[in-house]
Amino acid sequence: MVRFVSWGSSPELYSLAAALRSHGHEVVLDVAEPRDAWSCEYLESKLSCTDLAAHIPGFRVPRGISVASWDQLRGAVEAIVGSGGRAVVKSMYGVGGYGSAVARSDGAGTDGFWQTLRREPFFGTFPLTVQDYVEHAADCPAVDVLVGDDDGPGGKPRFEYSMLGVDGLRYRSLTLGPGILDPALEERLTDLSTRVHGFARSIGYRGWFSLDCLLGTDGELYVTEINARRTGAMHAIALTERWAGETPVAYSHDAMPLRLTGVASYQDHVRPVFETLWAAGVRAYPSTVRALGRHRPSLGVVVCAASTAEAERIAGEAHRAVNAAMAAAGTSFGRPTAGSLS
Repeated sequence: MVRFVSWGSSPELYSLAAALRSHGHEVVLDVAEPRDAWSCEYLESKLSCTDLAAHIPGFRVPRGISVASWDQLRGAVEAIVGSGGRAVVKSMYGVGGYGSAVARSDGAGTDGFWQTLRREPFFGTFPLTVQDYVEHAADCPAVDVLVGDDDGPGGKPRFEYSMLGVDGLRYRSLTLGPGILDPALEERLTDLSTRVHGFARSIGYRGWFSLDCLLGTDGELYVTEINARRTGAMHAIALTERWAGETPVAYSHDAMPLRLTGVASYQDHVRPVFETLWAAGVRAYPSTVRALGRHRPSLGVVVCAASTAEAERIAGEAHRAVNAAMAAAGTSFGRPTAGSLS
């Protein structure tokens, strides 16, 4: 038996599964079977959210207009912005907030907005959706849901709740664990997620997906997108499951900026900081290290701790310690001491 663990559905994944099956292996996928692969691509598209608002009671999306050309896009944006509002333009696919842009009716005009749309590759194809900007709380609730063959009407779906930290439209961080959401909000999200789970299962979808939401100042819960795949929450989910009794909260930040003054490397300037933490029994790990030799290098960190405040503090200290090491890059590097990382 060959059991796959993948981030999501892809043609290459199905080709590999077919090759293994042709050699007589039993293959167990963690995504939809090939005949139902359309459900993955469909749910991943922003258009699915518009459809589900008609299919599922309580599934709310911001009011919007779908457009199929640049002329239609300009007209829809001007209709919303011209009345004093703000418009959010979304491509059908995106990642981490990229593929979305906000047009504002302020003195600066919309020139920068149009430049963003022309520059970002996600906006290169139509259709696009133009939605009203919904005023909302600073952080956004989300839930990761597992759809399996054995969690039908009598079974109970698995839900993992988190709070997403955002800067404007850009995803910044995630906090996951018991009590992260207000109980009333968690109950509302559970009810909605159960209905979406049932719909996804009915069209053949299998595997993980997430609902990203925002809680409007009007008290309504709006769905901004469905991620029909494993998401960036998977690291946190796995770690909190492993250490639930000791460090039940996980905090993940995907893009902490790094300041370089010379040549730097993961081996010499990032890993030693975390080795010091590990020696002290701290559960903090680098999840991504990007572009050390290029423009805008960044560090991703995931931390497991007893509380949200402690996890955020540890992540912040690790970030500062790595930047301190980076400041010495190209000259001399001193290994951090236990006293420099509490």
